[in-house]
Amino acid sequence: MTKRKERCLVCNKVYPNNKTSTSQTDLWIQCDQCNGWIHESCSELTDSQVVKIEAYKCIKCINENQKGMKRKSSRTSGKVDYRMLNDGNSTLYTDIIQKLEDASHKYHIVEIKNGNGLTNDTIWDLIQQEDYFNPILVQDPEGLDMNIDRKNISIKNIKTLVGKYYSLL
Repeated sequence: MTKRKERCLVCNKVYPNNKTSTSQTDLWIQCDQCNGWIHESCSELTDSQVVKIEAYKCIKCINENQKGMKRKSSRTSGKVDYRMLNDGNSTLYTDIIQKLEDASHKYHIVEIKNGNGLTNDTIWDLIQQEDYFNPILVQDPEGLDMNIDRKNISIKNIKTLVGKYYSLL
């Protein structure tokens, strides 16, 4: 909105004009391409449409392939970095992986004496309680139905085995 005396690009009248205007605070829309001003009544838009406009182009600036206005999205969403997605990098778990690899991060290792009685549900409950950041160490893997070689287990080795395109969680 503006109170300056600008010329409307459509009707070429100066607003606000006390003779034709009932209000000193007429609503104006600025063209994003030519930076010209259009009076709301000349734009043929309703008040509700004007409020939802994110980008507007006047009649003179509209091409055949472009729309005159772009409405604001009502959804809240973050920007997607398509270059990173194209390169195979995902920003979803980047902060988690960096925190796990950071030498200054103090790990709180959840230690379990033996694997007897451990099910997938109890392991998932433990993981969720630890906010996915703290490793779980089973001292005696007997009863887990897994063969584990502890000599080569580290987060860095697991990451290289899994690959950079897959999440560790």
